[in-house]
Amino acid sequence: MKVEKSTVTKVRLSELDKLDPITVILENYEPGKGKIIIECYGKSWSSFWPAMSGRSVEQFFIDCGEDYLANNLQSMQSHIDDEDAVQEMIWKAVLKSRRNGDISEFDAREIWENASIEMLKDGLSMVDFDVCQKLFEGPWYEISFPQKLNPSYVYLCRIIVAVQQGLKEYIGMKEAA
Repeated sequence: MKVEKSTVTKVRLSELDKLDPITVILENYEPGKGKIIIECYGKSWSSFWPAMSGRSVEQFFIDCGEDYLANNLQSMQSHIDDEDAVQEMIWKAVLKSRRNGDISEFDAREIWENASIEMLKDGLSMVDFDVCQKLFEGPWYEISFPQKLNPSYVYLCRIIVAVQQGLKEYIGMKEAA
């Protein structure tokens, strides 16, 4: 077993606008190689970069875009299905198909009462496949679901921006000393 000791820097950011205090742990293994751990309100995100063009992890983090950093810290989608909009989309399709006489009253009522994104992703399992074809003019798996911003992604990006600003101040303090 090999035991190694390293030096880490802990930076605490507080009095942030609409964010809890953030703790940032920086570990620079060598120029261009480092790790960051960010913690806020019991949640944490981390990443390691083995090639940062000779920069420290704090310099690298400041220079990167928040989309890149968010995907590196936690792989998640920036947009998710908008369940309310999907339900509305289903209702509109039911009304249109019912007015056109394409679906039965029974099928329309069943779909209307159970309208949800899960229902669509299950392939409208409670109704005939042809009903879906009539509702959406194609199979359920070709439907483009309305999207909205992922609140978890937005939250992480707000934290990233705060960390970037805090690291700029930290570097300025280091250079002034």
